[in-house]
Amino acid sequence: MNTNEVKERPILFSGAMVCALLAGTKTQTRRVVKPQPPEPSNVGVAAFTEEFRRAVLLESCPYGQPGERLWVRETWGTDARLNFIPPSALFSVEGGQPIYYRADDKQPETLDTWRPSIHMPRAASRILLEIVSVRVERLQEISEADAVAEGVEATTCYDEEGPSGGNHAVQAYRNYLTTEPNAYPATASFCTLWQSINGPDSWAANPWVWVVEFKVVQPEKEVANG
Repeated sequence: MNTNEVKERPILFSGAMVCALLAGTKTQTRRVVKPQPPEPSNVGVAAFTEEFRRAVLLESCPYGQPGERLWVRETWGTDARLNFIPPSALFSVEGGQPIYYRADDKQPETLDTWRPSIHMPRAASRILLEIVSVRVERLQEISEADAVAEGVEATTCYDEEGPSGGNHAVQAYRNYLTTEPNAYPATASFCTLWQSINGPDSWAANPWVWVVEFKVVQPEKEVANG
């Protein structure tokens, strides 16, 4: 075994976040720490928090450490005409067999069926991330800049209360819980994204989360042109 080989781990992303990865707009992900630590008493909260951040968690992040890599699992499918081909050949580079990705928003005529992301094998993954940094924080501590780095979808709306007295374009972000007009700052948009994935009470719970910052190392072409 090559001891210098970079460690890789799988990580799941939703279709919207896969699109953000391919567009180069997502460079962070937040994942709930499991199990959550006990809440400290009012005395010694600051000391507990600092110890928790540095000593307890950063040595045991299940997503890896800087320099290690994450390969992305997403909803995928294969060609129905290739069911007779053994998996070892189906997913080999030499075999060149087509793999379909639901995030591409296409419905190939020859699609067998969409398969859950959790069942994606390493060889079918098209996105590879390299971890840049890892930290822990409370979910609601996210800044506006970090919410943008989470890949929330930017939209445009118009503010009638602008300083010029008329409508002027302002940056807004998608509401992932409704199709109503998007008039959210990035942090509020991320709140709706989090709830759409983790449930309606998940934001209010304000759990400790891993904050994994990364760069996309594969596919280089799609990100560069994104």
